[in-house]
Amino acid sequence: MEISLLSLANLLSLLIFLFFIVFILYKDPKKTLNRIIAAYLACFVIWSAGMFFINNPNTPYEGAVLANKIDSIGWISFSAFFFWFVLVFTDKKSFLNKKYYLILLFLPALFFISQQWQGKLIYTFIETSYGWSHVWSDSLLTYSFYFYYTLFSLFPIYLLIDFYRKSTSVLKRKQAKIIIIASLVPLTLGTLTNVILQEFGIHKIPSTADLFSLIWSFGIIYAMVRYRFLGITPSTAAENIIETMSDALILIDLQGKINTINKATLSLSKYSEKEIKELGLNGLFMEDNFKEMVISKAFSGLTINNYNLLLVTKEGENIPVIFSDSLLKNKDNHIVGIICIAKDITQLKKTEEQLQKRAWELETKIKELEKIQKLTVNREFRMMELKEENKKLREEIELIKNN
Repeated sequence: MEISLLSLANLLSLLIFLFFIVFILYKDPKKTLNRIIAAYLACFVIWSAGMFFINNPNTPYEGAVLANKIDSIGWISFSAFFFWFVLVFTDKKSFLNKKYYLILLFLPALFFISQQWQGKLIYTFIETSYGWSHVWSDSLLTYSFYFYYTLFSLFPIYLLIDFYRKSTSVLKRKQAKIIIIASLVPLTLGTLTNVILQEFGIHKIPSTADLFSLIWSFGIIYAMVRYRFLGITPSTAAENIIETMSDALILIDLQGKINTINKATLSLSKYSEKEIKELGLNGLFMEDNFKEMVISKAFSGLTINNYNLLLVTKEGENIPVIFSDSLLKNKDNHIVGIICIAKDITQLKKTEEQLQKRAWELETKIKELEKIQKLTVNREFRMMELKEENKKLREEIELIKNN
C-alpha cells in the first residue's frame, strides 16, 4: 500500500509528540504543569493520528470522515489545554483556585467536539492527490468555532506578553518569550492552511497545522529544558542571581577584556553592552591604569575590597562606587577570570554629607548654648557679688546710724 510523504510526516509528528509526552512525564509525573503539558501534547497525538489517514490517498471517504471525528478531539481541545497551561505558568491563582472556572474552560471544547461528531463544522471532504481536503460548513456554528479558537489561542498569548512585561524573574521572562514566539508562528501558519485557504476553496495546499504545531510544542519543551520550569540548576540560579543583582557586575578575562555585564551595570552607566566592552575598565572608571592594577593583583592572588573610585557614565556624570573583585577559578583551581562588583554609593555619600552638615549645625548650636550658659553663669555670679556688696553697705549704714 502506497503512503504519501505527507501521511508519513503526520506519522513522524505523532511519534515526536509521543516522545515529548514520555519525556515530560519522565521528568516529573507529579507536577501539575507537566501533566497539563502532557495532556496538551496528547491533543496533537490524536490530531496527527487522524491526519495520517486523511492525508493517505488509499483511505476511503468514510475512513476520512471517521478519522476526522477522532482527530477533532485534538484540534478542538488543544487551545483549551494551552489556555490552562498559560494560567498555571503565569500563576493566575484567582482563576485556578476555583474549579468551576476550569469546567467552564473546557465546556466550549466539549460542545464543538459534539457538533463536529454530527458533521456540523467540517461537513465533507474533497479528494486530492495527497489524500482528502476538508470543507468547512458555511454556518454560524463554524464562525462561532473560529471565534472560540481565536480567543482561546490569542488571549493566552496576551497573558504571556503581559506576564513577560511585568515579571521580575529573569528565567520566567525568558521562558515566556520563547513560548510567545513558538506559539505565534505555528498559530499563524496553521490558521492559514487549515482555515483561510480552505475557506477560499484552495485545496491544492494540504492542511498542515498539526505539523506546524511541532514548533509550538518544541518551544514549550525547549523553554522547560533550557530554563527549567520545575527546578533550578546551578547555572540557571547563577544566571538569575547575576541578572537580578542591584550592584553592577562585570566579568573580565585575564587580559582585562570584558565578557559579561549585568543589567545593573547598563542601568548605572547608561552605556550599551557593546559600548562598555569597547570602553573597558579604564574607560568606565576614573582611575589611571585601573585595569592593569586589577589584573596585576589577580596574578598575585590578591583581590580588591571596598575600593573607592568614580564610575563615569555616558552622560559624563561621575558616580561614586565601592569596588571589589574576586577570582574566578576552574575545577583545577586555576584563575580563569575576575568578577568585579561596583556598588553605587551616591545615596550613601549624600547621607554622609547630610549627617556631617547636621553634626556641624549641632556642634555650632552647642557652642552657642555653652557661650550663653557661660554668660548666664557669669551674670549670676556678678549678681551674687552685688548682693553681697549691698549687704555690707547696709550694715555700714546701720552702724553709722547707731553711732
